[in-house]
Amino acid sequence: MGATRIPANTRDIRSLDWLRMPLALCVIFIHSFGTKSVNYDLFRSDPGSWEAIYNGVRIFFSHQFPTFAVPTFFLISGYLFFRHLEQWQWSAYTNKLQRRIHTILLPYIGWNIFHCIHLCWPLLMKIVHGTAHWDALWRMIRVLGGWHMLWVGSYHTQVANILGITMPFAAPVLVPLWFLRDLMVIILFAPAIHWLLSRFGRWFIALLGACYLLKIWIPLPGFSIHGTFWFALGGYFTLHGCNMVDWFFRRRWCFWSIWPLMMAAGMVLALFRPDTPTYWSGVLKASTTLFSVPAVVAIAASIQHVGLLRDRPWLAHSAFWVYCSHIFMRKMVLNITTPLVPHTYAAYTLHYILVPFLTLLLCLIVRQLWLRIRKGLSACC
Repeated sequence: MGATRIPANTRDIRSLDWLRMPLALCVIFIHSFGTKSVNYDLFRSDPGSWEAIYNGVRIFFSHQFPTFAVPTFFLISGYLFFRHLEQWQWSAYTNKLQRRIHTILLPYIGWNIFHCIHLCWPLLMKIVHGTAHWDALWRMIRVLGGWHMLWVGSYHTQVANILGITMPFAAPVLVPLWFLRDLMVIILFAPAIHWLLSRFGRWFIALLGACYLLKIWIPLPGFSIHGTFWFALGGYFTLHGCNMVDWFFRRRWCFWSIWPLMMAAGMVLALFRPDTPTYWSGVLKASTTLFSVPAVVAIAASIQHVGLLRDRPWLAHSAFWVYCSHIFMRKMVLNITTPLVPHTYAAYTLHYILVPFLTLLLCLIVRQLWLRIRKGLSACC
């Protein structure tokens, strides 16, 4: 039997739910670049060598291709948050905030505290065995940021925008959770975003888009223009009664044509002009993301359109777990597989590609085991 095509008005939430797990896998790739330094001279002198291939593969799959992952999560969050809030109601907004205490705030705090304990565990064991003192633990906690680790931990970077203004970036102690931190801040400002979208619509989105491209925004951790722009764009579609998934799908060939070209330009810049000022490379990357995010949503819609999309609710529900836990699972995968890898760049390349998939598999296995254990405990009680 042939696949059944899906009507346009149903190309919506199912496509976005299906997309969550591929996005989570892309996030794992982003964090899998590794610590080996890149020899950029090889891309000119010996581009066919395995070392050059290994570094090129890492740059493409960690720095160039998956940059749409977190912006797409913000886009989906904004699109869904404003559903049933087309006409502003404080009671509905309050209910949404209360639900997100359990779905965002508490997991955010819990995962960061767990990571702090995870980092301190070897030192804690030394303290238990009498080979280290408690003062060493307090010093380590201060290095991690103290209580500030829940907002800005020890990870800090600074990037100058196109105006030469330094834009700081800091993440909590569990670095990937900057997404949740910024999402919580944006949700608190949702009433203002709703009003601006309702009042100014495209002009407000255009202003945010310009700020996003030029990296001009509030220089405080938690107030990222990346999150604000994509969240507001998703909200714009909802508040104006437009099926976002179908809108991207109908323009898919435009996005699919431009995205590869811009990504190729980014690769050329990354491989052969690594000394390019960060603000120009940042503008190119942001511009590429403007096409890659709609492109990947259109890919999901196309899969649904031809009837090949299969409902796997447990996969969509597992994406949040994968996003939060992949740092720990990746470390376990590396500890097991790294000693087995031959010391050749061909083997390093294969290992680099396999580790994110093995990490994803381990995340899913652990989650399913935990759900079974919790179900068994509930039955016993």
